[in-house]
Amino acid sequence: MLLEYLTELKNSLSEDDFYRFMKDVTNDIKVNRVAFNKKTSQAEFKNICEILKGTLLRCDNEQVINY
Repeated sequence: MLLEYLTELKNSLSEDDFYRFMKDVTNDIKVNRVAFNKKTSQAEFKNICEILKGTLLRCDNEQVINY
């Protein structure tokens, strides 16, 4: 289930974008969950990914509009 999600996510992004995206997800989890001694379930991991993916898409759209 999680592997399928990550494979689909990886296929939707360039290799560099995927690795940057995963670094952002990892940093988010470290700062907001590990620092407070909370575990991250698969569902929470996917939710964090979806939130950051939406942010990434909005940022990309704003860059296109601003040019």
